[in-house]
Amino acid sequence: MADYSIIEFIVYGGIAYLGVALLMVSVLLNPPTSRSFAGARSVFLSPSIICMGLLIFASGNITMEYK
Repeated sequence: MADYSIIEFIVYGGIAYLGVALLMVSVLLNPPTSRSFAGARSVFLSPSIICMGLLIFASGNITMEYK
């Protein structure tokens, strides 16, 4: 379990949820017409998945200190 500062928590959370929101909006506005386009869009989701993984394994202690 890792302790994150409030800035790390905000950055990781912002990247995670912004990536998911952008993928949802892009699929709703312009649905993929072929399988290759769907695969290309899912590549942009990988930083969000990594940041979500970091937040999953964070401990409940979010500090106000800078590391």
